[in-house]
Amino acid sequence: MIKVNFYNEKKYMEWIPLISELFNVAESKLGLPKSKLEINYMFCTPREMKKINKENRNVNKVTDVLSFPTIEIKGETLEEPLKNEGFKQDINPETGRIILGDICVCFNRIKKQAKQYQNSIERELMYMSCHGLLHLLGYDHDIQDRQKEMRKKEEMILHKLKIGQVDIEE
Repeated sequence: MIKVNFYNEKKYMEWIPLISELFNVAESKLGLPKSKLEINYMFCTPREMKKINKENRNVNKVTDVLSFPTIEIKGETLEEPLKNEGFKQDINPETGRIILGDICVCFNRIKKQAKQYQNSIERELMYMSCHGLLHLLGYDHDIQDRQKEMRKKEEMILHKLKIGQVDIEE
């Protein structure tokens, strides 16, 4: 089970069980090492998200989700960081788990997008959370082949949760 550290969650408590379930389904479906991963997940206001986006990407606007991986995964398994001395700073000393990174979501933006794409808020939040997790795992959508691979993984995970097929175009 992926350990998720939630921040600014008081207003969003109803969504935490579903987000946690999403990450557990992803762990299983993607063949991730069981009980060895940890994620920081933060709910942001539009103002906070705009500031984070500006400071980290030099983009001065609100976005739906941002991911900040702590480790770079390129062709290696996630078992390697546990064995590699160079990744000690990415292991939480209290839990012994690899900290994959941070996911920041702007719930207000997700609600607007749900309406725009005629999706439920649940579906949009799960899609964006899944999207953020895949970015932490090294997936990207910068070129068409990589985008197809990422979308396939998103669909597989959301289908298992019975959330529905991914139909969002970027």
